[in-house]
Amino acid sequence: MERFLLYGSFAGFGWLVLLTVYYAALRKRRAVFSMVASFGVAAVVTVWTAAVFLAFAGVSHLVYGVPEASVGTVVVVVVAAYVVSVGELTALFFINQWTVRRLVRRYRALTDRDLTENLKERVDVEALADEFDIGEIEVLVVDDAEANAHSMALARPSLFSPKLGKEVLVVKRPLVDVLGDDELEAVLAHEFAHIEELDARFRPYFEVLATVYFFDPVVGVTRRYMRRLQEYGADDRAAEVTGDPRALARALVKVSEHESDAGRRFEIKERAQRLVGRARDGQETYRRKA
Repeated sequence: MERFLLYGSFAGFGWLVLLTVYYAALRKRRAVFSMVASFGVAAVVTVWTAAVFLAFAGVSHLVYGVPEASVGTVVVVVVAAYVVSVGELTALFFINQWTVRRLVRRYRALTDRDLTENLKERVDVEALADEFDIGEIEVLVVDDAEANAHSMALARPSLFSPKLGKEVLVVKRPLVDVLGDDELEAVLAHEFAHIEELDARFRPYFEVLATVYFFDPVVGVTRRYMRRLQEYGADDRAAEVTGDPRALARALVKVSEHESDAGRRFEIKERAQRLVGRARDGQETYRRKA
């Protein structure tokens, strides 16, 4: 059993290292950082699992007279905890895909086809998507009161590359109603940037772990830092492609007005302030290339 767990831990570690090197070769910087962060989170999970076992073993020894755990037993528990934590990333990926497929079926039923066509007339979605290293895109405008846009990934298997997956970009109706054409284009570019860097593959992993290990400040800080890194990176990439960061800033301000959570509203406005003044005359954008 010990040998099996040891081999499993080496295999899991090797799998994560290879995946990290692969993302580095693709120049997916945020994906590489997500993988490095996952190593740290896996270490935290391992420590907590070992601590719980040692505490349980200590109580059992004091109360029931159970023999103390040997060093070999502790090592086996630590290695087993590490194997479990390494497997969580892959497991959560498949769980996320199952959840996303259910949501996509629901959103397709709510799709407003007239609004979807209107969006495509206002923004050249295909030309915009061509500026990003992404695969097939399906854009849906749904009749929903919440004013935001988000992308959901359908894997084939998109864990390895954004070009191998089919992406579904869901845009809520109020967003189409309140944003101007340039602002709507900037929001789509922001979402395409998330898809390009595989952000949707890793965010559920950190969100779930932060919920389970809510008492651990390291996991919480990692989740918040990853969210900020992803959002700032997508903002910068969208501004680079469209050449108009102020359009995205205006869109963020309008989106924040529909946000009920005060913390989230502050975060969105902070991103808008960061974007103001970043425009550069003469910057080459996909429109000027065309």
